[in-house]
Amino acid sequence: MPDILLIQPPVRDFYLTAKRTIPYGLACIAAALKTAGFSVDIFDSLATAKSRAVVLPAEMDYLKEYYPKPDISPFALFHHFKHFGYSFEHIGKIARESGAFLIGISSLFTAYGSEAETTARIVKKFHPNCLVVLGGHHPTAFPEKVMECEAVDFVLRGEGEVGMPLLAKAIRNSESGIENIPGIVFRKPDKSLHIGEPAIMDNPEDYPLPAMDLVKNSFYRRGKRGGAVIVASRGCPMKCSYCSLSSSKYRRRSVESVIREIEIAVT
Repeated sequence: MPDILLIQPPVRDFYLTAKRTIPYGLACIAAALKTAGFSVDIFDSLATAKSRAVVLPAEMDYLKEYYPKPDISPFALFHHFKHFGYSFEHIGKIARESGAFLIGISSLFTAYGSEAETTARIVKKFHPNCLVVLGGHHPTAFPEKVMECEAVDFVLRGEGEVGMPLLAKAIRNSESGIENIPGIVFRKPDKSLHIGEPAIMDNPEDYPLPAMDLVKNSFYRRGKRGGAVIVASRGCPMKCSYCSLSSSKYRRRSVESVIREIEIAVT
């Protein structure tokens, strides 16, 4: 059984392009945790062709008048609101069977923030003794909103490779000083929040290559051809006010490191 389980939640939407959901970030965090001496598993809720129709959220009811009946136009895919991926109950069972003391949940997009929070609740229902941490762009931008979910114990803002091993170590060893973990958000005894600044790795070369062996790569194949995600830099040199990357400085990986990751991906 792993010490830590990392989960990519399911998605509820009108359509899903599966190839854009490869959990590369979770693989990076898993590698950092393994280097720190923890056993890790990744459960990718989207690595399946499973989907089913679900009730359209109330806030989207206004769309019904625009799509009164099925058509054959490119907009036909908007007629059915679906749950893509494994069911929340299945995720809860996976969490319970894992026995992990810490479960990390990815929440990249605000549009899918409710799915991440529902995942947190179901994890706590099936495995109440674990601690739950959410990370990704959404909780980084809106930590107060995410911490309104009673099932979320922590948020890690910024790049999770920095804070996740430190959080896991502090929990396992019952250490104090958790407020010093980069990017950490948690509830204080008076119910107010400690909100740390987003964590940023100074040098990507100090961190291991992503543990892509924990990802179901066969699901993300493009026809008969394989595919790989390679991230050659972090942050962005531009400062667009509307972008979640604009607050982090631009850092490039070495050519040798990128080539090594490509070589591993194609073998």
